[in-house]
Amino acid sequence: MRTVLCEFILIISFSLYIFELRFGLQRRLLDARPCRSCL
Repeated sequence: MRTVLCEFILIISFSLYIFELRFGLQRRLLDARPCRSCL
């Protein structure tokens, strides 16, 4: 039972990591655009 729970937590954390990676990169690109226009 504990191993199943650990695998479940691993899968959730991994999917959250990929989700944050994808949307974090998009947010960074959107934040970088105004900075370039200011420079």
